Amino acid sequence: MKSFSGLLKKDIVVSRFWSIIWLLLTVLVMIVSCICAYYQHEPMFMFGFLVCLLLFQGFYSPIIMLSQLRLEGKTQIWLYNPNSSFVLLLSKLAAAAVYQLIAQLIILIFGIIVRNQLETISKGLYSVWDLLLINGLVFLWGMLLSMWVMLMWTVYRVLGKYSVLKKVRWLIVFVLFYSYSMIEYFALENRFIKPVLELWNIPIKAEFNFNYHKASGWSVTFFQVDLSGTMLIYYAVLAVCLFYFSGKLLAKKVEV
Repeated sequence: MKSFSGLLKKDIVVSRFWSIIWLLLTVLVMIVSCICAYYQHEPMFMFGFLVCLLLFQGFYSPIIMLSQLRLEGKTQIWLYNPNSSFVLLLSKLAAAAVYQLIAQLIILIFGIIVRNQLETISKGLYSVWDLLLINGLVFLWGMLLSMWVMLMWTVYRVLGKYSVLKKVRWLIVFVLFYSYSMIEYFALENRFIKPVLELWNIPIKAEFNFNYHKASGWSVTFFQVDLSGTMLIYYAVLAVCLFYFSGKLLAKKVEV
């Protein structure tokens, strides 16, 4: 446990600079949206910026993960680390999760502020619970992408051992990811699998339409959609598998 906490502290420090820059930019975007909304007398500015922040936030932890792995690839320290490959990867995932959680908390607070501003110009306004669910989904999506980054990076390093594949390994990694995505897409569209996805649904207000009226200006209408709980279970299992295979590849002490 002590070795893991030491690794975690190290990974948090290593990722600190660019992570703090991202967080500061996030706060800056929020401030800019508030200024625009104030001077234009249009609170919809804030909601638009909130949506953009949530969309981009899903790539925060994968970027942190990739930067950590690239640094390890340059320093070669992992070759001499006595900890297991799973502990090494878990510390990096946990470091990315810490920064992701901080960012999500900031966005959650901003989302509550935006909600208060939209109360008079929206229909079916999202609740704080909806906002929590959406932030949770963004966080989980970021973690899943981080584990994809893990696996693709370890595959990339393994392929580097073979001179004949070294120059085309990025292409191979891309084809592997694209192929799995296509298999997943067609599998989920299968008429036998679709009913399974509808066995458990979580209602959430995540869809919206913008409306403009000359007299009152811009407004927004929110709609409830059903989030498949079965898909959440599938992605959780997928994430575990990605982490497991990444650890097994790294356990071979590839040249990182």
